[in-house]
Amino acid sequence: QATLPRSIANRGLLLISAIVILAFLPWTMISGFFIWLFGVAIFAALKSPAHKIITRFWFGGPCLVACLVLFHLSRSGQMPDIWLGLAFSAALSLILRVPAPPRLIAALAAWLADFSYTLYLAHFSFAAFLWYTLFASQRMEPSPAAAVRFIAAAAILVAYSFGMSLLFERNTDKLRRYAMTVISGKVKGDRG
Repeated sequence: QATLPRSIANRGLLLISAIVILAFLPWTMISGFFIWLFGVAIFAALKSPAHKIITRFWFGGPCLVACLVLFHLSRSGQMPDIWLGLAFSAALSLILRVPAPPRLIAALAAWLADFSYTLYLAHFSFAAFLWYTLFASQRMEPSPAAAVRFIAAAAILVAYSFGMSLLFERNTDKLRRYAMTVISGKVKGDRG
């Protein structure tokens, strides 16, 4: 009897598992995943012969205009965010052609990018804490004092996220290596 190769069977099982998981996720999360996939596709296309097409202004220019229009429409609730994400992903090919920024800005961007995941992951709970304590959950009219308070809160959030990244994100590779050592040691022990 002919059987499927193990790699094909494993891929089929993974595909079925992914479809089942997607069936239970909310549409907003799924649409965000598709936007991310489209960004990955643009990045991959930049490393393929298709880059000759997508890096041309006649492709990226209209995508950038569409992105601006869709941004306005999505803010007014007239257009789902997925279309804005797709247009922005397509416009990346043009945005990536912008000359490199000055060194100071590039260094600042690299520093922020270094702990951007921790900033994304950790900022909301701490921002809510600041909102209910520092701001006493009160809305403020635009004023210089309000601007100073918001800038101070943003600086505190960035400092907090940076500290968290030093504790956790910077140690991810060490933890992964340790876990793999423990796992591989157990596997060898089981075989022995």
